[in-house]
Amino acid sequence: MNLVELFCHVDDFCPAFEGAWFRHQRMTGSGRRRRVGRLYLSEIMTRLILFHPSPYRPFKAFYQQPVGPHLRGAVGYGCFIELIPSAWLPLCAYLRHGQGACTGLSCIDSAKNTVFGSRQ
Repeated sequence: MNLVELFCHVDDFCPAFEGAWFRHQRMTGSGRRRRVGRLYLSEIMTRLILFHPSPYRPFKAFYQQPVGPHLRGAVGYGCFIELIPSAWLPLCAYLRHGQGACTGLSCIDSAKNTVFGSRQ
């Protein structure tokens, strides 16, 4: 899936999720003010999803090198880090939404993962 397809898929999911989430917050009385931000929820989620298959391990390097110059309207790294907590619940819902139906077969890998350079 390329960047445009991923963004379109996430952007189609976000309005439906946000509508249901805001209705739930209104019914339970746990709603907060919704401020207009510089980035849409779908833009935040797309950047978080793109990070995982990238070869970058520190998020800061990923955000400042390939993302910053290539995606228009990018906020600074510090501002983006402050936006991440607002995207966790929608991101989890999106990933759960994209998960296929359970076939009843599951596999758990119990192989030992070694970390190079760590003391044990």
